[in-house]
Amino acid sequence: MSNDGIASAGSHPPLVSPLRR
Repeated sequence: MSNDGIASAGSHPPLVSPLRR
C-alpha cells in the first residue's frame, strides 16, 4: 500500500496523493 501511494504521486499531482491516503 505504501509503495502504491508513492508511485501514484509520480503519475498524478500531489493533490490526489493525500486524498487517496
